[in-house]
Amino acid sequence: MVKKALNVREILLKDNINSTIVNARFLKPMDENLLHELLKNHSKVVTIEDNVVSGGFGSRINKFVIDNNYNNINEVLKYKGEYVFINKEDLELNSNQYLNEDLIGLEVITQNKSLGTLKKIEKYSSKYETLVVENNEKRILIPYNFDIIEKIDLDNKKIFVKYIKGLTD
Repeated sequence: MVKKALNVREILLKDNINSTIVNARFLKPMDENLLHELLKNHSKVVTIEDNVVSGGFGSRINKFVIDNNYNNINEVLKYKGEYVFINKEDLELNSNQYLNEDLIGLEVITQNKSLGTLKKIEKYSSKYETLVVENNEKRILIPYNFDIIEKIDLDNKKIFVKYIKGLTD
């Protein structure tokens, strides 16, 4: 994992983003003094682990952050616009909210006709994502927004989209 972290650091340095690598070889005892120091001087914490995700090192760091009151609005505003990773089982989604990973593999339908299967969701900018739908004949790119998506039916594994002239031509 250290080698992977060092590779990530090199990539970040190319964009003038400095990072600190901490080799946390053992879950217990956790060096709380070091964590306090890191959280004072760093706006983001990323953990890389190859064993248990739920209940593992990242979960321990998350618990430490919350237990030590790094969870007020002033502390979290710095994450605005950033990706925040949490355990899936901790999510409480509304009926109209979905995880991208739950949509992959669903059949995409317009006008009662299957366009194919959603293979991936690509991000083209900070604001726009595109559904990548593939069938035996072609690859179709559909803007991922709810002006176009009419309904997502996870139970029946289908995504219904509005017909857009030229979409499949």
